[in-house]
Amino acid sequence: MDTLSGFRRAMHAESTAVLIHALYEQEIAATLPPVSDQDVRTAFAEMNRELHVRHLVSPTRSGIDSLYAQLKKGATFHHLAETCFRDSILAATGGDLGLLKWGDLDLPLEEAAYRLRIGEISPPVEGRVGWHILKLENIVVNPILREDEFQAYREIIRGRIRYRRLLAAAEQRIKQLMMEKDVRLNVPLIQRLEKERRQTGATPLRTLAPMEMLDAPFAQLLDKYAQEVIVEFDGGRWTVADFIKQTAILPRGALDEGMYRAVALSLRNYFLLHIAEKKQVAKKKAVANEIREKRDHLLSNLYVHHVADTLHFGESEYRRYYETVKRSLFLDRVMDVYEILLKSEPQARQLMQQLLPGPVDAAKFRTLAQRYTQRPGLKSRQGHLGLIHKGDYGAIGQACAALSKGGITGPIAVPEGYAILLLADSREDFIPYEQVRARVVRDAEARKVRLVYEELRSRVLQENPLTVDTQRLSDYIYMSSGRKQP
Repeated sequence: MDTLSGFRRAMHAESTAVLIHALYEQEIAATLPPVSDQDVRTAFAEMNRELHVRHLVSPTRSGIDSLYAQLKKGATFHHLAETCFRDSILAATGGDLGLLKWGDLDLPLEEAAYRLRIGEISPPVEGRVGWHILKLENIVVNPILREDEFQAYREIIRGRIRYRRLLAAAEQRIKQLMMEKDVRLNVPLIQRLEKERRQTGATPLRTLAPMEMLDAPFAQLLDKYAQEVIVEFDGGRWTVADFIKQTAILPRGALDEGMYRAVALSLRNYFLLHIAEKKQVAKKKAVANEIREKRDHLLSNLYVHHVADTLHFGESEYRRYYETVKRSLFLDRVMDVYEILLKSEPQARQLMQQLLPGPVDAAKFRTLAQRYTQRPGLKSRQGHLGLIHKGDYGAIGQACAALSKGGITGPIAVPEGYAILLLADSREDFIPYEQVRARVVRDAEARKVRLVYEELRSRVLQENPLTVDTQRLSDYIYMSSGRKQP
């Protein structure tokens, strides 16, 4: 029964997405200006630039303005991220999004990011799920832009630009529709539901193969307020019980973004589906064929997941998987450092000659530090700076980060003089397993499904050899990723 209900729910959500996109194409696409050749060239250049971005986010304009004011007063992204992210990784890394390519961000955020200079912070920008502040940390550029490559993929890029503009225009049309419907959300009730969900730890959805179902504790929480009105609009209103029914047409993961977002998306889909029904969008042959393809894909995916469910992963497997991906969860390098600080560069170079060449003698280094170092308080400690990080002591932390254990470097120019450094020991800190267990479990389970899929695919291809149009496949991958082909 769960599987059948889950399939119906997933199929309803997939059909909704197809109908809404077809409605966008029918009602909005014709109103968009054509994509110019210069637009395509600009996008091609941006596709060959990856941006290292970090961000802060708030659901409200007043919240993001407060964060922006704190940044202007000297607060750091690392400090503020701890207060505005529930995601432990974003909170721990200062909102670091890593390297982003063209198409990874909502269009308004992307346009703001590409306008930034390295080290610059954007003013608040409104995105799909709230307000953001962006900081550009670095740019990775492919310096060679080939004209033949641009000509080969020009129309594919033009299509991607048109699609993104279509979605952005649709968002604006939806905002207008919501205003026309005079939507009035019961914000206190939504906030109460969200607060109780967090307090109980209820997960909105549980995964059932490739589908999702309302998790029992979360369903019970909603049932508790079933008869209360959660939203009113011209022509009707919803109780919480009505909202529960509408969750079937939400895209995957929407409830995880919060109750406010879920209610807003449910309303959007509800209004747009009524418009699509009036305009008989579902009767168009192309739309009907796409819905049929979604159903077939969902059924095949369900089969793969059922096979994967016969393979059981336990806690030991999850911990082993964590060890294989731990490098991606790197936090910082902790270094045990000794220093000899001298006033002049010639003095420092002369002392370096006593330490090098030859194997590094840590005991000799400490003896020399006790005799010569000029940093207050370190003679008695034989120059022991203690445990430091890459960002500590300016150039000292940076120089030590480049050393291997037992290595010596110098002289390093610092405000107090010239430093000779010994890296006595170091360790790498990673986000602990306990903090990212949910993510590890999710990724490990997804990997299990991929392994099953590859095995089934391999068997099918052995029994039924296929001819692959490699050029079309290459074009599709390029269009989907936005990255330059090798």
